Amino acid sequence: MTASGVVLNGGQSRRMGTDKGSLALGSATMLDTVMAALLPVVDDAYLVGGSQQHRDAVLLADGYLGQGPLGALVSAFDALRDAASSAEVLVLVSCDLAELTTQALAELLATHRASGADYVVPLVDGRRQWHCSIWHRRCETQIADAFASGVRSFRPLTHLFSECVVVPRRTQPFDDVDTPADYERARSRLCASPDN
Repeated sequence: MTASGVVLNGGQSRRMGTDKGSLALGSATMLDTVMAALLPVVDDAYLVGGSQQHRDAVLLADGYLGQGPLGALVSAFDALRDAASSAEVLVLVSCDLAELTTQALAELLATHRASGADYVVPLVDGRRQWHCSIWHRRCETQIADAFASGVRSFRPLTHLFSECVVVPRRTQPFDDVDTPADYERARSRLCASPDN
């Protein structure tokens, strides 16, 4: 099953106060870290929104600027359709998943293949983590129609599709960095990791 990776890179970062993808994590940026986790499990990769580029990803304009992650997902589906992409699955991740790992993504993809669900999403502390989710391309039309009708969040879409919710053994790969305090916690954990 072919997969395309889509990195959400165009948020306004109000609470952080600066572009999150460019924040340093050791010798790399946060975007570099997310891309390193993503690339081994996808056939190609795209950045949606923002101006920051990456050598291994195609930069896409966010056709629905200011409309949140769901707008970025619709932009990604539009781009894959325009490129006549044969990818069957879209791996959606945000650029601020400082502790994202290839293993975590591989496990989500394996669950998606095994379950046959329309989408797979991690559940952390009772909340679906939409910023790291797997979507089948067959969802594209219904998502676009819902977006066109005014839907701007993922929650109202849940009744449209079959879902597979995963409760991860380790939650850190799915923790997003929203504030300077989040960033410092992620940096501390990464520095303390034996892999670093």
